[in-house]
This record gives sequence, C-alpha cells and structure tokens, in this order.
Amino acid sequence: MKRIAIISSCDTKQQEAAFMAQCLQDNGVAPLIVDMSIGLGTPRGADISREEVFAAAGLRWEELREKTKGELMALMSEAMRAMIFRLYKEEKIDGVMAAGGVQNTTVAMTAMQPLPLGFPKVIASTVACGQKPFSTVVGMRDIVVVPSMSDFTGLNMMTRTTLANAC
Repeated sequence: MKRIAIISSCDTKQQEAAFMAQCLQDNGVAPLIVDMSIGLGTPRGADISREEVFAAAGLRWEELREKTKGELMALMSEAMRAMIFRLYKEEKIDGVMAAGGVQNTTVAMTAMQPLPLGFPKVIASTVACGQKPFSTVVGMRDIVVVPSMSDFTGLNMMTRTTLANAC
C-alpha cells in the first residue's frame, strides 16, 4: 500500500490532518502524519512527533522551547526538510502533502524542495489566493499548489472540499 506523509501542525490543525488521513485511507492510501507544531499547545494525532522531527536535524525540542516564533519556524523548516528527505530515501513514503496558511506552507515547501521531480508533492494553501508570488517558495520544483479560498480553522464545507480535492 502506498504511504503519503501529511505535514501538519498537530497542535492547531489536528482536525484537518485527521480529515486528510481519512480521505487518503478511503482511497486505499496509508497516511503518515508528521507534526510540525512549534506552539506551546499539546499536539495530537501525529505518527511522527515534533520531537522526532527536530531530532532528525540533531535538535532537541526541550532546548528550543524558549526561542522566538521566527527562530522556531526556521529550525522546524530545516528539521522537516531532513525528516521528509530521510523518509523518502528510506522508501517509507510515496508522496507528501500539507495544508495550511503561511506557517504550514513555508515549512512544507521547504521540506518538499529536495525531493526529486516526479515524486508527488501537494499543498493546499491559503497563500495561493491573491497576489503572493510563488517562485520564491516553489522554485523550480513540481509542487502542486491547491488554492484554498478559506482559512484552515476547522472543518466546514469549504475546507472539506479543498482538502478532499488535494487528497
């Protein structure tokens, strides 16, 4: 069975991650939820915890908690990049996807950059709407960006439709 990594903030976007996981399962694909939380909330529902993600980059969450949000974002972006690439190299995933706003988009896009052309990479993003240029984020990669017309702040008709289409 194919396995798709879902990059998600499991402290604030757990509902969305669980919905995407269910959509994948309904289509015969095994989900692997990878937590990118940097907040103080308690993450739920991850198959790979933020602690494990940071450890992939040689970092310890306990030592990072006092850093600023900007510093944590930069560190999580690099840690997620290391984790997703490791999962790819070890042939533990057959694709990667994510959904969210600026923070989730930034981390996910950074993680997707080193993956080869042809390896499935999809993100549903609120940043895809409006005037945001994607060349600095997507670069020369084949990352599919699905625009979301509403923020991911829970599940509703709009977010369910966007997430189901991305899956």
